[in-house]
Amino acid sequence: MKIPLDLLEALGIASQDIVKIDMLGGGVSADIWRLDLAHETVVVKRARRSLKVEADWQADPKRIQSEIDWHNFVRSFLPESVPEIIAVAPEHHAFSMGLLEYPLWKAELLKGKVKPRFAEQVAQHLVRIHSMSTTRSEIRQQFAHDDLFYALRVEPYFLTTADKHVAIGDTLRELGHNLLVTKLALMQGDISPKNILIGTASPVFLDAETACYGDPAFDMAFCLTHLMLKVLLQPKQLPILMASVRTMFSTYLAGVDWEDTGHLGERITRLLQAIMLARVDGKSPVEYLDSKQQALVRNFCVTSIKTSVSDLDRLIHDWSNEIQLH
Repeated sequence: MKIPLDLLEALGIASQDIVKIDMLGGGVSADIWRLDLAHETVVVKRARRSLKVEADWQADPKRIQSEIDWHNFVRSFLPESVPEIIAVAPEHHAFSMGLLEYPLWKAELLKGKVKPRFAEQVAQHLVRIHSMSTTRSEIRQQFAHDDLFYALRVEPYFLTTADKHVAIGDTLRELGHNLLVTKLALMQGDISPKNILIGTASPVFLDAETACYGDPAFDMAFCLTHLMLKVLLQPKQLPILMASVRTMFSTYLAGVDWEDTGHLGERITRLLQAIMLARVDGKSPVEYLDSKQQALVRNFCVTSIKTSVSDLDRLIHDWSNEIQLH
């Protein structure tokens, strides 16, 4: 897909010397282009109304403003943790930002390069972002985007999956409902290895279209989901991947200053199981699992949710045993 000329004009790029334009892949919610200009390289991101998945999944492209606001908030105290936004084109639901050519955490994990120390750094930065927002009434008001969070996370992950699993449907619906009524901190909403660069000084977070004031447990559970699932592709990395999960979890809880960590840890663990299941049976399944692996995740998560596992150590123990059996 070519980048529209009027979008280039709105971002102040059309008059510049454009050497090369490439459309980038990797996401379902936006069109993203890399533009090599005469003196710099920029990335242009435009939110899509219809997401690029098999299921019918619609979301208001005005959510791009939520991402811009999240970037600006984080840059005010962790400037090295987000790219700099250069220009905004609200009428196109788009913005341009600087290109950071750092390794992508997901790509490194898929190569078997697992570093618990980096997972620890992600947790340290994430808990600080959450903590900085917990007493800010203006942030709660600015990011009151329950409609977007429902369209992008609750409905496609929790409710769609609930419809496919009658036995645990009520539990999944309850988890989704609780995410909409719990108001504790600013969630980024898409904390995933595919959205985190391994920067020289810090993790760099991308794609905050789903930023919403709500339950910070979601961000942690969403990220841990991917570390748990990567074991299926890298079974020999089971010990170090599970060490990364434990390190990330404990580091995050050690930085929590807004609520009891026992209750928060239980919420993270329960959401983790639901999101793992949603990544095979929701509207946005991970692309790297085959049907046999999907069935393993499905059976494990349904059983775990039925038995109300709320302790992360037990969940890791049970998951590790499941992987070793297969």
